[in-house]
Amino acid sequence: MSVLERAFELLIGVIEDGSYHLLQALEAAGNPYRYVIEAMRNELRVCVKQGEEKQHVE
Repeated sequence: MSVLERAFELLIGVIEDGSYHLLQALEAAGNPYRYVIEAMRNELRVCVKQGEEKQHVE
């Protein structure tokens, strides 16, 4: 895995983890944007999992 791939995976992980508190606050406020943040987190989580699977296959 290249340095760029590792950096990108780290970036995705930080965004996914960092958006947790934002999602919690939006849910507590009943804000409809919580669905956008939830969808973003789910997509990022899939990217991270695919990256992990790729590492184990190679």
